[in-house]
Amino acid sequence: MAYISAETAVADIVTAAKTIGTVNNEAAATLFAQHFVTYVLNYCNRNDFPEACTLTGAAFSFVSPLAYKNSISVFSL
Repeated sequence: MAYISAETAVADIVTAAKTIGTVNNEAAATLFAQHFVTYVLNYCNRNDFPEACTLTGAAFSFVSPLAYKNSISVFSL
């Protein structure tokens, strides 16, 4: 399994999310990606991020609690 830096993971998640949907609010998408990456790193007790999880982060961005909680449409279907 390949591992990447947290910064690269955030950028890859936002890029993948743009590919699978239309990003209405890039700042909110980046904030969600940073939250997701930090959560995974803390949970796994790692400093590097599993590259395969970037697509999971992009997929989760469609159902982001942040988007619903703040009534922000981060992505449109």
